[in-house]
Amino acid sequence: MPYIYKTERVYKKELNMTTKKMGDSFNILFVEITRLADPKETLIMVAETGIPPAIAETWKENNFYQELKQYAYEDWREYLIEAAENNNIKVVPTYKAFNGQAGNSMLPEVYIQKDGIHFSAKGHKLIADLHRNMGYNPLK
Repeated sequence: MPYIYKTERVYKKELNMTTKKMGDSFNILFVEITRLADPKETLIMVAETGIPPAIAETWKENNFYQELKQYAYEDWREYLIEAAENNNIKVVPTYKAFNGQAGNSMLPEVYIQKDGIHFSAKGHKLIADLHRNMGYNPLK
């Protein structure tokens, strides 16, 4: 089980500030990437990610799931998507595959290794298929 700092409350202001800094960093990173490779000539993608089952379970056990889902994940995800769109980078929609349409489901165990975080072979295939659906074709 991943280490999660134990606390009596979620520090929303601090999480929001940290997440905003991450969002700014995404934009800086994507600007640099698109300076090196023009998205009109090169397929550039970033995968939004889902909340791994082991992390979600830990958040639920500590009664912080909804708060952390919003402040530690969904805000971060919105910054990632906004920065990608501002730089003409395609976003691979992995969130719904991980966590369902509303973000409250868990990826079936068949797609995750026993540690609850890393993909199994079927999980890697699922992610690869999502990338292919966005236009990625591996080199032969």
